[in-house]
Amino acid sequence: DEVFVATYPRMRVLFVINTLGFVRHFDRVVADRVGRGHRVTLGVTDQDGQRLGLPEALRDLSSVRVVEAPFERVGQLRGPVRLLRALRDYLRYHEAPFDEKDAYRARAFERIQHASFGGAQSTTDRTGPICARFTPEESRRVQRLLEILEGVVPTDAVYDRFLHSERPDVVLVTPLVWFGSPLVDIVKSAQ
Repeated sequence: DEVFVATYPRMRVLFVINTLGFVRHFDRVVADRVGRGHRVTLGVTDQDGQRLGLPEALRDLSSVRVVEAPFERVGQLRGPVRLLRALRDYLRYHEAPFDEKDAYRARAFERIQHASFGGAQSTTDRTGPICARFTPEESRRVQRLLEILEGVVPTDAVYDRFLHSERPDVVLVTPLVWFGSPLVDIVKSAQ
């Protein structure tokens, strides 16, 4: 009886994470990749997280390394892009299952204000019109406009340089569901 064993080229895997604490959710995946001959780099965007150290399962693996990853764009597009992405995330609160959750929408709008004004303004008494529910068609139209705008946003040189220096074969990012996540720039530069 012949046994077929698939072989794959060794890869450079880049996991970009906010804090090393997130590694505990996929440390077995990292160990498995290393066990198959791949090199894994953990790009950490939050320097406080690096003090936690690697989970025990990964500490002795020589093919795992931790590097500092960029956290935010630089330059004049930083603020406008942050606001654009916060608005895209805000629109999710106009769709099921959140479309009936006015309090969630109000908190999401406060995050937009924080993204655009640094949290300097309170929205407690002024969110009425903006928190009114969009119809599904209105939501689709605004989402389409924001998608078009995202499409013309260039990659950021900080992320481009980081990825060029790491030369990964594959890039994984977590958590990308974070409201207004700057990690979108890693994905954009990796494409």
